Amino acid sequence: MEGPSVTTAAGPTLPKELVDLLVEFSVGMVKAAIYPPGHPILDTVSTGVLGRLNAVLATRPALVIGVAPMQLIVDAIATDPNHPVLRALATRLHQHQIGSIRITPGVTVDELERLMQTLGTAGSGIDRPLGLEGPDVLAQWPHLRLMALSFSSLALADGETLSIDDAEALWIRLVQIALPDLAVSGTEIEHALPATVAEAIERHEGDTEYDQTVMIVLYQLSMAINTRGGRDASGTRLRVSALVQKLGQRTLERLLHLGGDATRRRRFLQEVVGAVTTNAVLALAVAAATVSQQTISTAMRGMLSKLASQAEEGTGDQAAIADVALRQQVTELIERWTRGETDPSVYRAALDRLAARDPMARPTDEATPVEPSRVLAIGLEIETLGSSMWPAIDEMITRGEIEGLMDLVDQAPAAWMRDALWAAIATPARLDALTRRHPFPHRSVERLITRMGIAAVPVLVDALEAVTDPATIERYLGLLEQIGAPVARALVPHLTIVRWTTLRSLLVLLGRHPTWTSAYDPGAFSTHPDVGVRREAIRELLRDARQQGATMAWAFVDPDETIVRLSLAAAMGHCPREVASVLKVRADDELLRPEMRALAVRAVAGHTAPETPIWLASRVMRPARLLRRATLLPTTPELLAAVEGVAVHWGSHPAGREVLTLAAMSNDPAVRAATMVRRRGG
Repeated sequence: MEGPSVTTAAGPTLPKELVDLLVEFSVGMVKAAIYPPGHPILDTVSTGVLGRLNAVLATRPALVIGVAPMQLIVDAIATDPNHPVLRALATRLHQHQIGSIRITPGVTVDELERLMQTLGTAGSGIDRPLGLEGPDVLAQWPHLRLMALSFSSLALADGETLSIDDAEALWIRLVQIALPDLAVSGTEIEHALPATVAEAIERHEGDTEYDQTVMIVLYQLSMAINTRGGRDASGTRLRVSALVQKLGQRTLERLLHLGGDATRRRRFLQEVVGAVTTNAVLALAVAAATVSQQTISTAMRGMLSKLASQAEEGTGDQAAIADVALRQQVTELIERWTRGETDPSVYRAALDRLAARDPMARPTDEATPVEPSRVLAIGLEIETLGSSMWPAIDEMITRGEIEGLMDLVDQAPAAWMRDALWAAIATPARLDALTRRHPFPHRSVERLITRMGIAAVPVLVDALEAVTDPATIERYLGLLEQIGAPVARALVPHLTIVRWTTLRSLLVLLGRHPTWTSAYDPGAFSTHPDVGVRREAIRELLRDARQQGATMAWAFVDPDETIVRLSLAAAMGHCPREVASVLKVRADDELLRPEMRALAVRAVAGHTAPETPIWLASRVMRPARLLRRATLLPTTPELLAAVEGVAVHWGSHPAGREVLTLAAMSNDPAVRAATMVRRRGG
C-alpha cells in the first residue's frame, strides 16, 4: 500500500479553508464526546462543519484526509506539526490506526455527527484501535469511510478483531503480515515456525511500510504477553522469543531504526525485553547497541551471557535472580544509551570480576554450622563467595537481621563482592516480603530500593494497589519518589492496568516532578471516566507548551468545573487563535455558571487579534442606532470581565475607549471600578 507523499515544511502550506475545516471538525469531535445526539450545540457544530465541507467538495469529487503520526495530509500537503489542535487530531487518529478518511459529496449532518461521535468517544489509547474494526464500523456511512492503517489483505477471517491482551490472535496477525499467502485460519498459520516468519521478514528489506506494520504488531504482542504473563502467554512468549533470535542482527537493527528517535526506540525495547526469554534479550541488547552507536564492553557482554545462561538453566531463586538481574541491566543500558551515555568507566573493574566468576551458583539447602553473620564476615574478609555464604544470607533474613546483613555487605572491601551479594539480596521477592511486615521496616525497605532502582517498581505498585488509607498511599509514593527520575518511565506499563485510585496516585506523583522524562502519554487519560485521573492528565498536558493549545480546547468542554478552571488559568497566560475561538463559544454556553463564563471572557481579552476589542465591546454595550446613543448592557459577571479585559489590554483601541468612557459613567460602582483596573499600554 503506497503511503501519501508529505510535503516538507519548506513546501506549500495547506489552504486556509482546509485548515479551518479540520480545526472545526476537531472541535466537533470534542463536543460529540460531551453532548448527547440531538443536542442543539452539537447540531450547530455539525452544521458549521458541513457548510465548510460542502464548500470544499464543490470543487472536487472527494476529500481524502491522510493521517501521519503528528500531521494530517490533504492534496499531498501536510499540516503544520506544531499546530496544537491539528497535531492532537492527527495523533488521536494515528493511535487508532486510521490511515485516511474519505468524504464524498452528499454527506449529511447526521453522518457527520455519527462520525464525530465514533471518533470522539472511542478510547484514545492503542488498546482497541478503531483501525482493527470491521466494515460495520469503518464503512457504516454512505458518504464517509475510515481506512485502516494496514494491508487490506490482512484482516482476520469472519471479521474477527483483535484485543491487545489476545496474544495468540496477535501472533496470528504477525504471521499474516509476514506470510500473507498462507491460509488465514487453521493450524498452518497458528503454528507457523518462527524461523519461517523470520525469513519472510528478512526478505522485505527496504519495504518501510511492511516493517512499520511488523513493529506495531510486535509491540502490541509484547504488551499482551506482559499483561497476561505466566502460563497464559507462555506459548506465545516462546514463539516471539524464537522469532527474535532467528532474525539476523541486520534485520533487528533495521526494525529498531524504524522506532524513530531514541525515546520511542527505548519504549519499544522496554516492552519487548519484558516479553521474551533471556537469550532473546541478549540479541536485542546487541542490536540496540549498534543502532544507538554504542559498544557493549567485553566484560559486560560476558556478565550478560552468564546471567542469561543462569536464568535459562538454573532453578528456583537462582534462575529468578539471574533473570531479573539480566533484564534490569539491559534496561539500564538502554536508558543510558537513550541519554547518549556510554558504560561508565568506574564500573569496568566490577564488571570484569563479575564476568570472571559465577556469583549465582549456590546451593539453597546447605546448613549454616555457626552464626550466619560470622560466616558472612569471614567470606568478605578473604574475598571469597563460598557455598556456605548463601545459606548464611538466607538465615540472617529469616531471623529478621536484614539491617545487619546490609551493613556487612556495604562494608565488603571488594566492589565486585558488594555487587554480587546485593544482586542476591535486593530482589523483588525479598522486597515484597519486607513490605508485608508489621511494623513496617521503613529503613530496610529504603535501602533495598536504593539498590534495586526501577526493579522495585512492580513490587511497590502492587503494594500501593493493596492499600486505601491516605497515609500509607503517601508512604509508597514517597518510596517510588526515592528512586528518582528513572521511575517515571518504569511506571508507564502499570498505568493501564492498575485501579483508578492507584492510577490517580501515580499521576499525582508524576505531576510533582514535571522535569522527569516519561514515555507516558497524558492524552490517553484526558477522557478517563474518573475525574481525578482526568484532572491529573490534563494538568500534565497543560505543562507542555507543544500540547497546551490542543489540551485547552479539549478541557474547556469537560463536564468537571475544576478541569475547566485549570484550562482557563492556562489560557490567561497564553490564548492562541484556535483556543480563543473555542472560548468565545463557551462564553455563551448557558451550561456554565456565570463565574466560569466570566473567566472565559477574561482569557479571550488577552488574545491579541484585531477582532478581540470588537468582541469585548459587544458584550458590554448596545451600539448606537439612529438617534439612540450606545447604552450599557445589564451588569453581569461576564460584563464586568469584559470591561476589565478592555481596561487591561485594549484601553487605547477606539472600541476600547468607547467602552471605558461609557462604563465610567455607569451608576453601578462595580462597573466603574472595573474601568480602573491597571491598564497596559493604553
